[in-house]
Amino acid sequence: MRPFLRKSSVFSPARAVFVIAFALFPILTALAAKKQQPMNPDLPPTEVRWGWLRHEYQKPNVQSPRVAPRQTNPFRNDFDSLRLAIEDLTHTFGNKYPNGQKYLAQLEKIAKAVKETDSPLKPLADEFDRLFAEALLANPLIDFDKLLFVDSATAMTPSNWLSLDSIGGTVSPGGVALKVLSPVSPGGKVTTLFIPPEHRNLIAIDLHWDANKLLYTATGMKSGKNGGHQLFEVDLPPKLDPATGQPIVRELETIPDGAVSNYDACYGPDDSIIFVSTATMNGVPCIGGSRPIGNLYRRRTDGTVERLTNDQDHDWHPTMLPDGRVMYLRWDYTDTPHAFNRVMFSMSPDGTGQTAKYGSNSYWPNCMFYPKPVPGSSTKFVAAVMGHHSGSTGGMFLFDTAKGNFEADGVVQQIPGYQKAVVPTIADGLGYNAPNITSSHPLSDKYFLAACWPGGGGGGGRVFT
Repeated sequence: MRPFLRKSSVFSPARAVFVIAFALFPILTALAAKKQQPMNPDLPPTEVRWGWLRHEYQKPNVQSPRVAPRQTNPFRNDFDSLRLAIEDLTHTFGNKYPNGQKYLAQLEKIAKAVKETDSPLKPLADEFDRLFAEALLANPLIDFDKLLFVDSATAMTPSNWLSLDSIGGTVSPGGVALKVLSPVSPGGKVTTLFIPPEHRNLIAIDLHWDANKLLYTATGMKSGKNGGHQLFEVDLPPKLDPATGQPIVRELETIPDGAVSNYDACYGPDDSIIFVSTATMNGVPCIGGSRPIGNLYRRRTDGTVERLTNDQDHDWHPTMLPDGRVMYLRWDYTDTPHAFNRVMFSMSPDGTGQTAKYGSNSYWPNCMFYPKPVPGSSTKFVAAVMGHHSGSTGGMFLFDTAKGNFEADGVVQQIPGYQKAVVPTIADGLGYNAPNITSSHPLSDKYFLAACWPGGGGGGGRVFT
């Protein structure tokens, strides 16, 4: 059971919020220019609300064995789940989580009162919710100053057989912004850090190791030279152009061709940039080649570019592993059951040593989007698992290649899904949709930040841990 933070902007009823990174940022310095618009006000405004994600998705009015006859159950969470979380935090962090025993005693007191009372349960449910928030927000892993995220009016999730270059590179005014939540709590203040110039989008954010700049993807600004989607870099906090008062962004020179998109990048350990490009000039086979596929390239620090992969179909989501290798998803297509054959790979940053990491010769999982490694581990990672014709959001799974790499052999757990067996279902659509995950960022192998729709569907994005 994990609490989540919901962020919903007032100008759109269905806004999706995507966590892109968490880090300690330098204190924002005062920025001033004659034509500068204020950068710190929350524009567009974001409301921070507190909600809950339950293990069993119990409907709020379902009868509970702990509730007297004809009373509905106001408890949105499970006592046993909270008890397990507090016990784990106490055992894992010891003196860094000093109030664990106090929280357990409070929990048992509330549980006893629920069983014994004939009065309305709402006051006890409110007391439980306060304990729930205090106990889980005391997790030492979220004891950092600022949470950086993208607030977007659209979900920014492509069709499953396409790539991020199919997402609109421009947005309507006020449609996207880079924001900061500080402190990281329900009462934290949300401020706008950066709004891209000229209504550009903020796709596939990657924060630099030093947290002083980030990469993102949007429509190219150099008309005729760089068509489609291109890579941009912006300093944090953003520097402003004295003449215009607008943030200074750098459109990175990669493959200058009006027919080529370059996107979905990550920083390498030597400050090179590994990215996806459609410079292969190949198309997705099952739709007659009408949409381009992307392979991996690297832009060295001297500006030269080299191709890293030579695959018939898409490569997705390059991300660095703790051991210095690059993890990415590869779609094998020819002479294979291609609806089931997207394999997690890893390689050296120079493209050598390309090796299957998870899913080779497996019919499950069909697809593992948005993979992220668990800090300090080169064998554990999380990813959103979904079917083939089922969009590009799915269930969050924790994998460990030390356990195995075939079908569900290496699955530690679906999250949420404590003590539930994971069956490697062979199907086009897998139905992992409550919650629907778009991206996740492990804090450890037990606690995660993620962007999701908790009840399935696309009714508004939420950030939870």
